[in-house]
Amino acid sequence: MIICPSCSSEIEDGAYVCPICGASLNGELYTITILKTQKNIPWSIPTTYSVSGNGVEESISLPNREGAVFTVPAGVYTVRARYATKKAELTITVDSNVNLSLLLKLSGKLVFEMN
Repeated sequence: MIICPSCSSEIEDGAYVCPICGASLNGELYTITILKTQKNIPWSIPTTYSVSGNGVEESISLPNREGAVFTVPAGVYTVRARYATKKAELTITVDSNVNLSLLLKLSGKLVFEMN
């Protein structure tokens, strides 16, 4: 067991973040990059992106073809995107930089794919 330097909670060895306060235990930060890669879709409506987990709650709304970048400590996160009435959600473990593509399938389903 180790002691969290931020909140003094006792936590298991090998944890990336404190499960109590979300503090990074190795001090490193990583990026979650989300890109819209499809060129044949107008993407005319703003897309809202969010990342939550380990004490992180971030959301951003961006116009047109823009993607998003979030900087987070290592840990488990839920990544969400909303485009018009379509929604996508993915849970990922972050222990290095992560690249995701946001795709609109022919079926009309919005999905994330890992790059």
